[in-house]
Amino acid sequence: MNDKTHKVNHDRIIYINAFIIGGLIMALEMVGSRFLTPFFGNSVFTWASIISMVLLALAIGYFIGGSLAEKKPQVISIAYIILLAAFFTLIIPLYFENLFKFIYKHIPDIRLGGFLGALSILFFPLSLMGIYSPYSVKLGMKYSNSPGKVSGTIYAISTIGSIVGTLGVTFFLIPNIGSNAIAESLSFIAFLSAFSLTVLQFKNKDNTKIKKTPVVLSLSVYLVFFVLVVFSAEIKSLLGIEQKKSKYIIEEIESNYNHIIIKQKGEYISMSFSRFKSKYTESKINIFNDDELPVSYTQTMPVSLVYTKNPKKLLMIGLGGGMITKYIHKYIPQINITGVELDEKVLAMAKKYFKLKEDSNYKIFIKDGRLYLNESKNIYDIIMVDAYKGGYIPFHLCTREFYLLVKKHLTSKGAVALNLHSGSKLYPRIINTLKDVFEHVDLYKSGTSSNIIAIAYLSNKMEPDTLLKNAQTLQNNYRFYYDLTELLKLKTTAPSFNKQKILTDDFAPINYLNAIEMHNKRASDL
Repeated sequence: MNDKTHKVNHDRIIYINAFIIGGLIMALEMVGSRFLTPFFGNSVFTWASIISMVLLALAIGYFIGGSLAEKKPQVISIAYIILLAAFFTLIIPLYFENLFKFIYKHIPDIRLGGFLGALSILFFPLSLMGIYSPYSVKLGMKYSNSPGKVSGTIYAISTIGSIVGTLGVTFFLIPNIGSNAIAESLSFIAFLSAFSLTVLQFKNKDNTKIKKTPVVLSLSVYLVFFVLVVFSAEIKSLLGIEQKKSKYIIEEIESNYNHIIIKQKGEYISMSFSRFKSKYTESKINIFNDDELPVSYTQTMPVSLVYTKNPKKLLMIGLGGGMITKYIHKYIPQINITGVELDEKVLAMAKKYFKLKEDSNYKIFIKDGRLYLNESKNIYDIIMVDAYKGGYIPFHLCTREFYLLVKKHLTSKGAVALNLHSGSKLYPRIINTLKDVFEHVDLYKSGTSSNIIAIAYLSNKMEPDTLLKNAQTLQNNYRFYYDLTELLKLKTTAPSFNKQKILTDDFAPINYLNAIEMHNKRASDL
């Protein structure tokens, strides 16, 4: 092989691996969020922790890579480093859950907890991958007199790889395979990168003294460990070792937005959106009693019907299992219901386990609730908003601008019903924001201490006698399982929140007001 041919092969493998490592870095960042979110929330704090950890790891990796490259740079050295990164990526699924539980219990500040969580799973593999770029520049310059061109090409290719890694994981892998499988796949890709570099090393005429035995042994050890990790379930099954798992989980899937868990315990099937905070039940059904609404706040939410004499059109933003709308549709078959759900896999689970069906009077759209309202020209008698995800609410669904948009889609005598958590600092700000947009806001308790149903409307103040009369009429006509006249007795009042600022698109510190408070409250109960 002449020097020119060797240079071409050398450059090609160096550049290909720059693309691969760039993709792995961003792919690992994206899947890292899937490990962290069930424990520390999908908030700006979590993403700030992830992004800062990626930058910190890369900064240290770049520094170390530059220092190592000034010594005697060898392809085999960077191959060992990438193989070590593959190993650290492979073991993430083995330890993250128990470690995150420990952090979650003992560190009350979700910001610090999220940062330590990101540090524990991302720092080592990413810092090792970060070594590649400056080190590969030095290797590339071995056969080039244009250091600027070499470094520019490597960083450009690496950046393109990062784009592909980000989009590939987000658009294709997360919707189709679990987070553990993604981490294992990224680890194996890193192994292939290391393997290609060892092949290049052995073909390098300038490094013929490298012993193959340690290299082959290292690669073999990784492969054995990879097989043990990936096929651990099958291996345990063959050995007759019972695996510890919840006997109640009947299905567990990943979507673009959630880690969805379906459980069955006795006659009840439930849906939740995390591994750890399973106390937040999104939907629940009694498979032997279609009338029952097992989650207490869903029993209260239909009280909003009494705010209009003859509800004809209803919009639900945040469908979940569809229990509330399915219940109303059963008792008022002629009502026209539109459901808007962001996550298509949540809808699939609702249809599979919660007996949700579309028909001529019940249409469902897969879309962000605010985006739907922006695009829709429909007017509704009742709009319900229940877009929580395990205690967290998207900020753009609780601002003044959003409520003004909701207001535009209500009839003159329409009402909006919202499921709120009164246990967070966010609650008084939402109430004040609602009062800033709507003339009247009524509050109703639910069977839990924290859930409050807020009913906001535009018409004249609904007096108790008027509400009772409407409730009696609706109850007599449709015979609801949960008596509307009884639900009116849950009406409550809130203390004055005059000092609380309203929430706007410009300033809505939802994560600060909600996540920290709710996290601290939950942690004390663990």
